Amino acid sequence: MNKKTTYVLLGALALLVIYVVAVQQPAANVAATQTVVAQSASVTAPKMLWSLTVDQVVGVTIADVAGGRTTAFSRTSPTEAWAVTAPEPGPADQLLVANQVAPLGGLTYVTEITSTTDLNGFGVLTPTYQISVTLANGTTHRLDVGSPAPLNNTLYAVVNGQAPLFTVSSTTVQGFLYLLDAPPYLQPTATPDPAATAAP
Repeated sequence: MNKKTTYVLLGALALLVIYVVAVQQPAANVAATQTVVAQSASVTAPKMLWSLTVDQVVGVTIADVAGGRTTAFSRTSPTEAWAVTAPEPGPADQLLVANQVAPLGGLTYVTEITSTTDLNGFGVLTPTYQISVTLANGTTHRLDVGSPAPLNNTLYAVVNGQAPLFTVSSTTVQGFLYLLDAPPYLQPTATPDPAATAAP
């Protein structure tokens, strides 16, 4: 083999190496990155008990079943204003209600327990708390919250009194239970005292 042929072969080999490094490897890296991103998305995707929009919701009830306390607010249609119906009827703070309804539309769970369909022993058949969402079409989604679960600061819960059994974050539930102590009433705006603001 003469030198000219050797140089030609070496040049062809160099071009092949450049092609693999510059074209094939980035494509492989992109494919690998897309796979990692897809796997990450599947791991971090929220686990929804139900998925609703604010425009679908016309009623919310938060009940401390064990304590006999209830806070509820509703509206006659998705285009009407909210009003508090319990513990006492009264005008509602529309912004405060909207800030509560939005997260209720996408209530999440931590784990789904498929190893049992026997709901006895988890406190969900005689729930401590109930969080109900009523839709304009008459459908009601109700979360029945029972006993504390042993891991991750969670509580056992079911939807509408039926299996499957879930665990939900205690923090998530507590975020709605505060409404039992502070119903979303519209607070009156203070009127300035003319005598106090009058010029001397």
